[in-house]
Amino acid sequence: MYIEQNGMCEVKQSYDALVSLLGYVAANKDVFSDCIDLYSRENAFGVTRTVLRRMVWEESSQAIWLERYIGNVTGARITLSSDSVSQVLRSSIASLAQITAIGLLYDSSYTVFMASLLHMSSEEVSQFIWQTLQSESRHYRFFSEWALRLAKEGGDSVKDLRASLLANWAGAFAWYGPPEDLEMEQLRAAGYMDATPDILRQRLASHIAPVITAMRLRLPLIRRRGNVWDNDLPLDWRLWNTVTRTLMAE
Repeated sequence: MYIEQNGMCEVKQSYDALVSLLGYVAANKDVFSDCIDLYSRENAFGVTRTVLRRMVWEESSQAIWLERYIGNVTGARITLSSDSVSQVLRSSIASLAQITAIGLLYDSSYTVFMASLLHMSSEEVSQFIWQTLQSESRHYRFFSEWALRLAKEGGDSVKDLRASLLANWAGAFAWYGPPEDLEMEQLRAAGYMDATPDILRQRLASHIAPVITAMRLRLPLIRRRGNVWDNDLPLDWRLWNTVTRTLMAE
């Protein structure tokens, strides 16, 4: 094992990386649940409101569990900086199309990341991840159904949906970091996760490919040789910000 061969310094670095990335996911899930909560209270009715209210509870519960876990392993209460929250989630969400786009892309990107940690030796973490994947599969099904419905409606609905997907596209694929991202590499080298950032991007592309292709909205998704789905939008890593894990102008 990497931990046994390289000593306590590498162990601490890899664990720090794990805590950092789980903290990032927790911060964004917490804000996403607030966004859904606000939208559901002001704009959703009937079955849609019921579904969204359940999502609020599940997303916020996941964030709380991650915060507590990080607090337990570090011995300190986690403080989630606003710098760790995607700019998209800090903006107001005014339509079901925007909620759907964020759910399909960002929430799916966190799901793919969590799935890559499934074989961690910690039974506590593995159980949490398994439960998270079960609830996220329901969320993805609802987001997919809403996306297809909005796409079929045409008019302003499909324009809003496509614009929202494009606005969130780069951020969802970029947050895994550049191909040699230090924190992701530390997790992989320590045996905490099973994929590089580029492989995670391909997994995210494969995860969303069925609904994206079904909508026929000309989005930047490509099927490469070997039947491998991938992002087709160039990501300029010169704009990479390691604190926010986003591409942004310097």
